[in-house]
Amino acid sequence: MSLTPTEIQAIAAEVVEQLRPVLSVQEQSELTTAEVAELLRVSIPTVERLVNRQEIPSYLIGRCRRYSREAVLNAVRSQESQR
Repeated sequence: MSLTPTEIQAIAAEVVEQLRPVLSVQEQSELTTAEVAELLRVSIPTVERLVNRQEIPSYLIGRCRRYSREAVLNAVRSQESQR
């Protein structure tokens, strides 16, 4: 099966559109619990457990929990290197 350049361009555009939510989370420096769950591909309760066990750093802004993207990724890398 051979694709035309137009077909390849349409497929590439669809792939980019499908990845847009993931890419936008990866670009942000401050994340919500839901965004951390999406970034790590785990559930929100899993993120909350990791926070309660102090395995992922977080901070509160009012009643809203926020996470530094860099701190979350560093915590995950640190845990992976200990295994």
